[in-house]
Amino acid sequence: MGANNEITQVSPGHLGSWTEGAHLLCYALDRPHWMNLTLQLDSRGCHSPRLEWVSTESELIELVHEHEFDVIILACQRLDHFDSQIGHLLQTIRTSGNHDPILLLSEQIQPRELSRCFEADVEFLHSSLFWDAPALVAALERARRLHRQREDYLAWGRERQQRLMQEQKESERILEQQRKMLDDLRSLTNPLASEFQDDNEALESTPLQSLSVPSKTVDLQSADQRKEEQTVLRRDLKRFYSTLLRSYVVMGTGSLTEEIKQVVFQLEVCGLSIRETMSLHLEQVEELVRGLGNRSSRHVMSRADMLILEMLMHLAEERKGKQGETGR
Repeated sequence: MGANNEITQVSPGHLGSWTEGAHLLCYALDRPHWMNLTLQLDSRGCHSPRLEWVSTESELIELVHEHEFDVIILACQRLDHFDSQIGHLLQTIRTSGNHDPILLLSEQIQPRELSRCFEADVEFLHSSLFWDAPALVAALERARRLHRQREDYLAWGRERQQRLMQEQKESERILEQQRKMLDDLRSLTNPLASEFQDDNEALESTPLQSLSVPSKTVDLQSADQRKEEQTVLRRDLKRFYSTLLRSYVVMGTGSLTEEIKQVVFQLEVCGLSIRETMSLHLEQVEELVRGLGNRSSRHVMSRADMLILEMLMHLAEERKGKQGETGR
């Protein structure tokens, strides 16, 4: 580097909280006074640090582009305007691909500029003693610690996003398998014996098109009236089931028994078979999973499985009871 580029090395010693060869880069117009810094580092077990100094932006950018540092110190005796004095330099450092922790050291900082330091994720030390500040290494350690925490948080965020994407794909795969199971079941049934239209047509146009009102009412109503009432029944059942599913995901089993019984009653009034009930359930689960965004779908799928199991048990008991009454 140029004449203003200085590297200072002190004698080796025992490895402490800092690595023995901790590498620090200082950007300052004047040559720093290393004595206080080296003594403080030595007291913390860093006996052979590499202290490197540059005085020009071009030298700074060249170094941060080629090397990684434990901390980069930007020394500015008086900070009056963050953006013009430091902001552009920080942007250049980050643009170069360097994400090392940065400490801003200054004798005077205008209070209004402190918020800009926080916004830029830059630690600062405001001390009239400048390089002789007793808290210099403590500030460096804080910059390192917070930088490591931010890095850990970003890594956790990336891992979480990947996990959510995997869960989403797994949920879609399970729903597709369940949908295929219903299609296979329908293919084994005589189409002439079914009172309902094809599932695909039902999903695209009227998912619950097969719903009907009790026979005595049908005999007294016109075709238009029957169609209108079927539409109302479909809409009410879908809305109620959607609300029940969302509540069940949050509250779980045991607390929504009465609501489940109400849905079972509506299913009976509409005359849905087990297969149509399952189709309705899958339709609502798919809508819910698609709207989760960055939230986990594993919990939703688990609760949804519990809901349909409980629902079908209630439905089976209801129909068993009716058969018993008919038998008498």
